[in-house]
Amino acid sequence: MRLLFTLLCSVLLPLSFVYADETGGKAGFGLKGGFERYSGDVDGAALNGYIEGHAQWWISNALGVSLTFGRGVLSAEDGSEYFTTNVWNYMGLIKYKPWNDWALNPYLAFGFERFDIDPKAQNGHRVPAFAAGVNRGDYAKLNSAIPFGVGVTYF
Repeated sequence: MRLLFTLLCSVLLPLSFVYADETGGKAGFGLKGGFERYSGDVDGAALNGYIEGHAQWWISNALGVSLTFGRGVLSAEDGSEYFTTNVWNYMGLIKYKPWNDWALNPYLAFGFERFDIDPKAQNGHRVPAFAAGVNRGDYAKLNSAIPFGVGVTYF
């Protein structure tokens, strides 16, 4: 991970000063919400609300960072099977715009994300993880993801 970060910085930082479209220094903040629903081995999933806060800052014309924090709830009940869990997520992205000549500018994004879950049964005890019908102990409370992709900015 350290090598990947070093490579990204050594490539993106010099390139961040090459282009000029007055994007540097622009910041954005926002809230968004929606709904989420569990899809898995327990039927009877409920539709639950989700909220997320977002902050973004373009350090230069070609290099930006964004931070996202969110909270939601997943739950499902099917006869004797029941669980509910709060879902917290934290994500940081580095964004790179290779072109800055248009009003719509594509960018590449790469980052790191953590999910914090703690599934509980109706009696309040943690729900064990099952695989092929065998109890595998408790679910991992912290899970990680490496988000990457493309997007478009409009300035």
